[in-house]
Amino acid sequence: MIRFKTQTPWLVVMGFFIIMAVTWGMGAGPLLAGNAMPFAQGRLFEVSKPGATPNYVFGTMHVADRDVLRLPPPIALAFKGSRMLLVESDHDPVETYKIVEAMFLPEGRSLQDMLKPALYEEIVTAAEAVGMKERDVNRLRPWAIWILLGDPADESVRRASGQPVLDDALRLYASKRGVPVMALDRAAEIAALFTVGLSEADQLQLLENALRDPMSYDERYNAMRQSYLAGDLEALLMSMRPDDKTATEAQRQFADRFNHGLLTERNRRWIPRMTRHFKRGGVFVAVGAAHLPGETGILNLLEKAGYQVKRVL
Repeated sequence: MIRFKTQTPWLVVMGFFIIMAVTWGMGAGPLLAGNAMPFAQGRLFEVSKPGATPNYVFGTMHVADRDVLRLPPPIALAFKGSRMLLVESDHDPVETYKIVEAMFLPEGRSLQDMLKPALYEEIVTAAEAVGMKERDVNRLRPWAIWILLGDPADESVRRASGQPVLDDALRLYASKRGVPVMALDRAAEIAALFTVGLSEADQLQLLENALRDPMSYDERYNAMRQSYLAGDLEALLMSMRPDDKTATEAQRQFADRFNHGLLTERNRRWIPRMTRHFKRGGVFVAVGAAHLPGETGILNLLEKAGYQVKRVL
């Protein structure tokens, strides 16, 4: 069993917020009523072809929770025996800075100019409650505010103390042991999810939807954490969906559109980047658990690409 205690630099944490929090409070896309979801259960999967050394795909949760960081023996064994680690994002300082830079409005623009006064004051109040100053809030794009505010209270404390999120802990653990670490996303691709994929109107809608969500960030986090630790990927996706009782049709459509870029398009982009390393075997892929299940999840896409996919845990 591996327990991570490595500290994470502030700049890395800031850039990783984008990947860590993007699914909190958003829908996970439509689920097919009446059909079994492919790979709806599990956290660790063996991916191989006959006669070849297996690779592993591990679904992570982008948090610093100690129960999440504590890897069960089958996961720890597969991870420690791998020759290469593939993760979502590159933590090179230059690449990370590109992501952080994309969070800020261009010179001469401010968040206050984009919002109605009442909504702006509501956002400033919420930001100040988590230690952000108005002058900093006013410089950020709406999607960046959404991410930085969407952090459960306990998580803020854990990361402030230097505790890494799971994906980052895996990366650092591998690097210390000389295991190559490769990123599946480029910094420009991550930033483009928001700067290109979302209009300013979309960003404002995203932020307002989060403020009006009947579930608190802590409630959503706890539901996701419980599902994740149980390996219930279908329940994990359900806990991320907009509340069918309160969400409008427009909100549901927006969530589906955003998650098409967040999950579906990235899954498809990742497959050739993964499989080019799979031929030798021994690759450990660690990506958010929401990327694993479903028709467009990476496990189903790998199976369609000719790989045998078997649940380990």
